[in-house]
Amino acid sequence: MLSAERRRAIAEIIHRKGKATVEELSAHFGVSLSTIRRDLATLAQQGLVVRAYGGALAAQRRPGEVVSAIEEQEPPAKTALPHEARRIARAAVALIAEGETIFLGPGDLTLALAHHLTSRSDLTVITNALDIACHLRQEGASPTLIVTGGQLNRPENALVGHLAHQALEELRADRAFLAGYGISPVAGLTGDQVSALAMDRALLGVADEVVLLSDHRSFGQALAVRIAPLERVDIVVTDRDTDPAIVWDLTEAGVKVILA
Repeated sequence: MLSAERRRAIAEIIHRKGKATVEELSAHFGVSLSTIRRDLATLAQQGLVVRAYGGALAAQRRPGEVVSAIEEQEPPAKTALPHEARRIARAAVALIAEGETIFLGPGDLTLALAHHLTSRSDLTVITNALDIACHLRQEGASPTLIVTGGQLNRPENALVGHLAHQALEELRADRAFLAGYGISPVAGLTGDQVSALAMDRALLGVADEVVLLSDHRSFGQALAVRIAPLERVDIVVTDRDTDPAIVWDLTEAGVKVILA
């Protein structure tokens, strides 16, 4: 299916149901979570959907209707966290010790983790994810917050490019929590953006320990861009629907797996 056809189909699904999550659209179309997020960002720019936490809501117009260039959009509404995301986030927050410096990469699961940190005055949080930074600020959060700076990659809400990469070279964290990658015992950690390769590899080197947050849908995916072997990841936090054979393969590769 071509990108334009998939986006029209996504818009029709959201209009019919009223809303849809990134996870269910990814499973329905058999593409990565990152691909769906970019599709939703494009549809939102066209006025066909309204972005919301973890997915999108139906707009007031049907797909194909003309959108005025000056028409104002209402801000995205927050939706309830998917059950899997809540469980993964709760398991991940238990790894964070008092007084740590942590890095949060972009992604729905890392944003879910950020929801648990708004009262953690003992922490320092580094992030290149603009939505995470805004959430921690808007909610009156008390962790010390460091934002890398850089150019905004709108579909991912991530700050990337030379400035972000340079900031990472000057920073360190005890743990980095990352999300949004394909995970395969054979191909390792993969992504779908060649332009983000250098940044993705830099994120893996910012912390003493790398924790990957992923639901079961990301396992077995081998996307186009090879980022790193599995050995670069220390811990994977996932849900209990993950294939036991893949859990075994990860364990054999030296990766600790936490089932939430």
